[in-house]
Amino acid sequence: MKFTSIAVLSMISSIALADNTQTDSSSNLGFVEAPAAGSMAMTLEAVPGPILHAAQVALQNYVGKNELVSVELDRDEIEAVYEISALTADGRRLEADISASGKVLEIEEEIASNAVPFKIRTAIQTYLPNFLPAKETPAVEKSIRPASNGLLEVWYEYAGELFDVEVRSDGLALLIEPA
Repeated sequence: MKFTSIAVLSMISSIALADNTQTDSSSNLGFVEAPAAGSMAMTLEAVPGPILHAAQVALQNYVGKNELVSVELDRDEIEAVYEISALTADGRRLEADISASGKVLEIEEEIASNAVPFKIRTAIQTYLPNFLPAKETPAVEKSIRPASNGLLEVWYEYAGELFDVEVRSDGLALLIEPA
């Protein structure tokens, strides 16, 4: 009995050691590789049909007539996000962020600084009096995105020199992230 136990233990150890030397992907079960970070420009023709359709419908419902002009595949998140840009008839730039599964994550619209509501400007001045807006264009984007309760939320996104700021439309929530 003692000999059998030692033999079985020895066999299990050999299998475990042999398994640890595998270099193929089957030895990494249970691990998820980090996504490849960064954005990649692509043509509109290369965008999967359902993704393109979701962007067209979302932008059409938001602003009416527009023309899709470019797309970038953002791989900074766990699920890839297609950032599809459009121009309105009056020249404003819009962007629809669509997940790889076809869900509309956000619609962004470039706006002039003087078009930002008073509540939002006051929140920035109150909580971040030394905030320096970036010199790039656009400095401010209006962002419409689904909230956790299923309703839509409006945020104002400021590009900054040192950090970016997002302010919810009620002026009571601010998010700060590196520029």
